[in-house]
Amino acid sequence: MMVVCGLIERAETIKGAILNPAVIVEVLSEGTATYDRREKFGYYRQIPTLREYLLISQDKAFVETFYKHPDGIWQFLHCRALTDTLRLNSIDLELRMADLYYGVELEEE
Repeated sequence: MMVVCGLIERAETIKGAILNPAVIVEVLSEGTATYDRREKFGYYRQIPTLREYLLISQDKAFVETFYKHPDGIWQFLHCRALTDTLRLNSIDLELRMADLYYGVELEEE
C-alpha cells in the first residue's frame, strides 16, 4: 500500500510504477522480510518524495516505522503491543494497533 500526496506521477517505462509516494507500507512474509528491510528499503530511500516506510508483521503485533525528517535523517520507531498507537508523522495520522490488527489471528508471544 502507498499514500501519494497530490497528483500521482506514473513511470513511462515501468507499467504501474508510481514515482511520488509519500508513504509505503509492506506486510511482511517470512520469505520476503529480509529483502523488504534491506534491499527494497535501500531502493525506496532513493525516492525523493518518500517520507515514511512501514513494515507490518502479519503474524504478531509488530510494526516498524522509518520516518524521514526534513533534514534527510531517517528515524526508526516500532510498536509491539495491541495497546500501542502507531503515529504516521508524514501524513499526521494516528492508528491504534488494535484497529490495524482487527480480525487478525496473531501468534502467542
